[in-house]
Amino acid sequence: MRKAAANFVYETEKNGFLENWLNCSKECAKVFKHLLPKFSPGSFMKEEKIVYFESPGKRNTDATLKLAKERADKLKIKNVIVASTSGFTAENAVKTFKGMALVIVGIDRKRFSSELIKKLENNGHQVRFSEEVTSSYPDLAKTVLRRFCEGMKVAVQITLIAADERLVPLDKEVIAIAGTTHDVKEVGGSDTAIVVEPTTSDKFNELRVREIICKPR
Repeated sequence: MRKAAANFVYETEKNGFLENWLNCSKECAKVFKHLLPKFSPGSFMKEEKIVYFESPGKRNTDATLKLAKERADKLKIKNVIVASTSGFTAENAVKTFKGMALVIVGIDRKRFSSELIKKLENNGHQVRFSEEVTSSYPDLAKTVLRRFCEGMKVAVQITLIAADERLVPLDKEVIAIAGTTHDVKEVGGSDTAIVVEPTTSDKFNELRVREIICKPR
């Protein structure tokens, strides 16, 4: 086969590509049929949609959850982590991700009603609060991720918490959803969603943000 390919290249230079291609032996054609797909531009890239909201904040919640659900369905992702300060995003996420068990991460349980926590847990969702768990997060990483948006920093943080608490598998991609609480008129809600390859906080350098689904500009 290699000899046939070498002869083909030689004859190509001698007689011209088109003419020689038409006269190429079946064996030689198989060689190029095998090689050409490897050099196809499509095999090196993948196009996906990213939605940019004009401004951060609570009003983007429905759109963020819908976009995250569409991506989860397409990628067959079964694990979704949601940041929720007061429970607003958690309740909306449960409606959007019907039939899926979510991981809800808040700041402290004082901001959640005990009834809501009980309702979420009774429906199979896991609820954790960052002030009650041990999970490290490099300050430099926080600073860098905030340059994207606050939601990006939080989305990575809740992924680390979920991984440290063993609430998501470490060998499968997850979707993390978060929002903006600073410098916005309405605190709460979500405006950022990403696809993440999770890891525990002690192996932070192994975490990979695979895709950005949406974020504020």
